[in-house]
This record gives sequence, C-alpha cells and structure tokens, in this order.
Amino acid sequence: MMLKIRQFFEKSEGYARNLICFLMAIITGFLFIESFMHTMHMVNSKETFEGIFMHHDNIFINACYFFFIFVAMLFIIPYLEKVPIKIQLVVLSLFTFLLGVIWIFTAQCQLHADSLSVITAAQKAANNDFSFLEDRYYSNYSYILGTVSYFEVIIRLLGGHFSTILYLQVINLLYFVAAYIGIVIILGKLFHSKRIQSIACFTFLMCIHPIFYSVFVYGIIPGLCFSVYA
Repeated sequence: MMLKIRQFFEKSEGYARNLICFLMAIITGFLFIESFMHTMHMVNSKETFEGIFMHHDNIFINACYFFFIFVAMLFIIPYLEKVPIKIQLVVLSLFTFLLGVIWIFTAQCQLHADSLSVITAAQKAANNDFSFLEDRYYSNYSYILGTVSYFEVIIRLLGGHFSTILYLQVINLLYFVAAYIGIVIILGKLFHSKRIQSIACFTFLMCIHPIFYSVFVYGIIPGLCFSVYA
C-alpha cells in the first residue's frame, strides 16, 4: 500500500514538473520573441506618467548577436561539460560581480523615482525619523513599507561606513550572482543534466543586460533572488 502511494506521488511530481516546464517554455518563448523584435523607451507625457513606446529597430543586431552566441555555444559546450559545475559557477560569479562593480562605479547612477522615495524613507527610519509615514505614497502603497524596513536594516548595519549609496547597488549585484547560482542548482535538480547546467552558465555569462539593472535600488532584485531560493 505504501509503495503504491509513493509511486503515485512520484508520478504526480513528474507530471507537475513537466507541466511547469511546459508553461515556462511558453512564457520564455513569448518574452524571447518580444525582446528579439523590440526595443522600447519610457517617456512622461500629459496623457500618462510612464508612457512606453515600442520600436522595431533592433532586430538585425539581435539576430547577429543571437547567431554568434548560438554558434559559440555549439563549439564551447562540449568542452565546458568537462569542467565541474562548481568551477563554472565560480567563474560565472566572479565575472558577473567584477563586471557589475566596474559598471556601478563607472556609471555612478543616482537614486530616482520610486527608488529615491524608498531609500530616503529608509535612511530617515534608520535615524529614527518616521515623518515619511505621513506621505500619501506609503498610505496608498503600504506594502512598500516592507521594502523600506528591509533597507532600513541594511542602512543601520552598513550605512555609517559609506558616504554614498553605491554599496546598496553592490548588494544588488550580489543578489544577482546568488540568483544565477540558485537557478543553475534548480536546473540540476530538475533535469539531472550537466549539459543543461553548462548551457545555463554560458548563457548567463553572455547575457550582461541584467547587470545594468543592478543600479536600480529597490525590492525587485532581492525579491527575485529570494523567490529563486524559496
């Protein structure tokens, strides 16, 4: 009886895993096609605070880049499979972190929009000033107070040692590295295939766009990392 129950749950787990992979393949395919065809920019106008304009101006560049990565992957993956996954993850982590640090300290991006509001509030809370709670922004969107509390803790622990907010961007970068590692581990548990893990490490290595996003200090990147490990 117990054997039958165990077999039932094992089969159910397999069906659920395949269903999740199927749905994720559809979502990923849709996002891939959209990002392959379009670039976009955001503008403020009288009609909308954040207007998004889509452009069909990047297809050729994306096609060339994709072709280059695909061909490179065909040649490199057979050799990469001979390298232990732990070493691949170390190389991926170091490359991502070093490139991200160069970007952060070169760009010197300042806080703006929601990021500015949240970090300013966290800095005030870290100095026991809770006047920001009178702002309608936090009464209308009270769930953001969790993000404020999170950054308040970090600022209380580390803020006194730094004169700028760049350290928060570096922490963002560490979350990206941790998320990459978590995704590769999940792929190993899902597919039990070193080849798939190697492909993931290689594609993460080639896709540098998320690194640029590390300068946006908000709850999105930590949330992404925590959801991967959850």
